[in-house]
Amino acid sequence: MTESGTGLTQALSDRYEIEAELGRGGMATVYLAADVKHGRKVAVKVLRPELSLAADRFLREIRVTAGLQHPGIVPLFDSGEAGGFVYYVMPYVEGESLRDRLERDKRLPLDEAVRIAREVADALQYAHEHGIVHRDIKPENILLHGGHAMVADFGIALAVSAAAGGRMTETGLSLGTPHYMSPEQATADRQITARSDIYSLASVLYEMLAGEPPHLGGSAQQIIMKIVTEEAAPVDRIRKAVPPNVAVAVARALEKLPADRFDTAKTFADALMNPAFAPAAAAVTTGRSAVAPSRHSTFVLAVAAILAAALALWGWLRPPPPAPITAREIVLGSIGTFPGTIAQAAIAPDGSAIVYLDTSAVGTFQLMLKERDELAPRVLAAVAVARPGPTFSPDGQWIAFADGKLQRVARGGGVPVVLSDSLILGSTAWLDNGTIVSMEPGGQGLLATPADGGVTRRVHTADSIGTNFVRVAAVPGAEAVVVVAAVAGATRIVALDLRTGGAHDLQLEAENAWIVGRWLLYARRNGALYGAPFDAGRLAVSGASTALLDSIQMNTMPQSNEEGDVTIGADGTLLYVRRSPMATEPGMRLTRVSLDGTGTSTRLPGTILPSTLGGLDVSRDGRRVALALTDPASGRNDIHVVDLATGSLARLTFAGTSNTRPQWSPDGARVMFVSDAGGALQLWAARADGSGTAEIVVRDRGAWGGEWSPDGRWIVYRTDQATGGSRDIYAIRTSGDTARVGIATTTANELAPAISPDGRWLAFTSDAGGTDQVYVRPFPESDAAVWQVSPGGGTAPRWSHDGRRIFYQTEQGQMMAADVSTVPTFSVLRTSVLFKDRSYFNYRFYHVYAVAPDDRSFLMFAMPAAALGHGARLVQVENWLPAALEGAR
Repeated sequence: MTESGTGLTQALSDRYEIEAELGRGGMATVYLAADVKHGRKVAVKVLRPELSLAADRFLREIRVTAGLQHPGIVPLFDSGEAGGFVYYVMPYVEGESLRDRLERDKRLPLDEAVRIAREVADALQYAHEHGIVHRDIKPENILLHGGHAMVADFGIALAVSAAAGGRMTETGLSLGTPHYMSPEQATADRQITARSDIYSLASVLYEMLAGEPPHLGGSAQQIIMKIVTEEAAPVDRIRKAVPPNVAVAVARALEKLPADRFDTAKTFADALMNPAFAPAAAAVTTGRSAVAPSRHSTFVLAVAAILAAALALWGWLRPPPPAPITAREIVLGSIGTFPGTIAQAAIAPDGSAIVYLDTSAVGTFQLMLKERDELAPRVLAAVAVARPGPTFSPDGQWIAFADGKLQRVARGGGVPVVLSDSLILGSTAWLDNGTIVSMEPGGQGLLATPADGGVTRRVHTADSIGTNFVRVAAVPGAEAVVVVAAVAGATRIVALDLRTGGAHDLQLEAENAWIVGRWLLYARRNGALYGAPFDAGRLAVSGASTALLDSIQMNTMPQSNEEGDVTIGADGTLLYVRRSPMATEPGMRLTRVSLDGTGTSTRLPGTILPSTLGGLDVSRDGRRVALALTDPASGRNDIHVVDLATGSLARLTFAGTSNTRPQWSPDGARVMFVSDAGGALQLWAARADGSGTAEIVVRDRGAWGGEWSPDGRWIVYRTDQATGGSRDIYAIRTSGDTARVGIATTTANELAPAISPDGRWLAFTSDAGGTDQVYVRPFPESDAAVWQVSPGGGTAPRWSHDGRRIFYQTEQGQMMAADVSTVPTFSVLRTSVLFKDRSYFNYRFYHVYAVAPDDRSFLMFAMPAAALGHGARLVQVENWLPAALEGAR
């Protein structure tokens, strides 16, 4: 026995003989003992010394429960203090706990699970009628004796909390088992009522039926977050044999608001046995749980769970009174939920306003401002490019945005002021010293511009750390920024010192990042939000990361780079799109879309896809499609071939982790693709029938997609390792002299090359004029004339198979067609809109659609409803993060 056990034995020797240790929990160590006076076996529970409880207060509080006399309640025999140990004594119940049973059987028979729940409910009803709330219902506290359930530890949680003098929150009492907490316990609500026990019992019943609690997570903090912000999946969805009335009763008992649950444990128990309960309640309870989270719960509770979890998990025992936590759903934009990518929005430093880009109206973009106290947003500026990445000034009175040129506009409105003539299209960050840091097109470099105008200078180039910058955020109080950059095939966080030019790779993969106080917050592609302590002086992470949230909707709108749809203000205000049940759809569907102007489509069999960002191409005979699929579990991308007649899939790639952008060879025998299998992005080719091994066909490091010429003699491709920090287009011969030939290598970005069917012309995208346009030039000449095809913007051109049309997409969701002539020279005859539909994916960097061989339809990706905002919820949370994270120091 341990030294403490020996001391306990000596301290209690006159009353109890300690025989063995039975187990340890979050609050107490349990010993099997013999009651010397009464000659009976007892369980002696000794409170853990580190709780630092006031013994007299604990003993006074626990006496309240001594009078409970019910066959389903394990009675309290004794309590006291001896030798510095605070203890209480209960009868030793032979049998096993419900936890033991669940660990052995995982799920219980339906009738047995319901019976146990009803017996526990009966005990709770008795206790509640005597004014006692258990507060810690969980499988460990439910004992199975003689085939019946008995509840142990009544009143202990409250007594411990009271004896801690208010220094422990409700969450601190169940560190090991947060799965069964009610939302009000998770948010440290002081008003814990009987309905909290009903929630906990429903969670236990849920686990008995489904084999797992309603909410799971990698940490206690994640679990608590889900308890407060997410609805549990209907239990009959996990176990179909669960009767409808039981499923509906469980869902009602798991409501976020106590007022929406059963008013008594008895009514819950009665509903479990009443088949007629389901029809009356199913539409209200089960339907809401299955389809949409409770609106009331979001307004009241939402992400406040993180604050409560952090207080307990990190041991912050005496927090200062926090500012009131507010969490509410908000509406932005004309589509009723959110306008586009929230990751591109910005929050005022004090959380009082949101600036964002409204892309909901086809053909127009507007920079909008939503004040906290104003019902409707208002227009600040019209923008031409759907990637402004706005940012507030440190005092919150100005907004900077990049719309070809860096501009600023007053928060109160007015005419935007141009600050720099440099071409800027990306993310911006406003430093405390009055410098605005912005990204060059394509993220090849960072530019610094004084906020009052002046000389713009380059302060960093992406090639010093990776291939390109994706996002930039200011480091408060420092002349530094953190960027998300493409490094070694992944997007990682890098801290950049703008004074010295130093770069510090933080070794954290992320899609977006923010600095809040002394913390680095970052979102990953899996929809999770993390926090790590950050040392602004050293520009380094100074501790381990903590998972904060894992229910972020992944934004798959055009130009989003499949990032988490979330942004965070300097004060910690959180704005995120909560993942909808509809977002569980595996991905976008490969769809055949006609050219008749309506965009009607027919889903192809067996082609539900998890991602679109890998591109696609159709074989020359039109029977097969090569595309890149992403494994949601591992995040790796692989090339597959879909048989359009059967919907069957055949995987072609097995090396590397990123295999994307497939293109068929002219004879249909091979598929070319981009892969990191060799350690850097290069062009590979594999046989379409899966035989043989893949081989490198273009060794240019940084190659990002290409295609064969119709005669197979050339491969034309785009590279990021390019001239002047821009993306360029090169070509190589497939035999003989294979030195690369520059085709379009200006200081602008040239993207998405496409060779005409006769091999004489090259169509591509360029932002040389400040916005993306489609151009054509002779091929393979590099110094010939260039013709602009798109009059109003365009990306990702494709040729028709007869060479008479060039198709392209616009950022406004339009599919366009340009009728062209190539005899005696190139000319554009007319352009027309084929259809307008934002539900089909488009992307400026490469082709995410293919033209069918008969030129009468496209193969495209139809975005799931969740990607368009249907069913997702935009949540704004204030005053939760800084206090919670600072408590971890």
